[in-house]
Amino acid sequence: MYMGKGKERVNRPQLKGIDKLKYELHDAIKAAIKKVGSITELKKELAKQGIDMYFKFKSGTTEIQGISFGKGRCKFKGSEIDRSLSYGRITQAIQQNVQQKQFVSDLKAAANSQTPSFPQGQSTGGRSLLDVLLAPDHIEPMPYIHDTDERKKKRKKPDQSYKISR
Repeated sequence: MYMGKGKERVNRPQLKGIDKLKYELHDAIKAAIKKVGSITELKKELAKQGIDMYFKFKSGTTEIQGISFGKGRCKFKGSEIDRSLSYGRITQAIQQNVQQKQFVSDLKAAANSQTPSFPQGQSTGGRSLLDVLLAPDHIEPMPYIHDTDERKKKRKKPDQSYKISR
């Protein structure tokens, strides 16, 4: 049997049993992660698809240490399905999605805001707005600076005698 590189390139119709279930969970979880903005939203989204989500807590605390997913009678650790589905990586991916959505909405808001206009009497002279904004007001020529750090090279003293004295 040929093993494809990556989960996306596996021949899904050929899978049976637990392997088929793992890939179904993988696809559903990956798709849900892209839509949600928090772990609780992920849990709700997966519950709609009949997938249960379980947390493993650090002993004696309420700190989440791991995550498992189940469907029917089968239950798998997130990292057992795929390394990118561990609790740490899922939370990291969700945070990145939230930041991306925020960035895109900020860009849209900036694009929809009023475009800057030039004061009356000033024109761009046929240049783009970016060229005008980046151009300095006044350019002073660079003065020629002579290299004053010329150092005198020390001469090596020639050996006084080439003969070996005994």
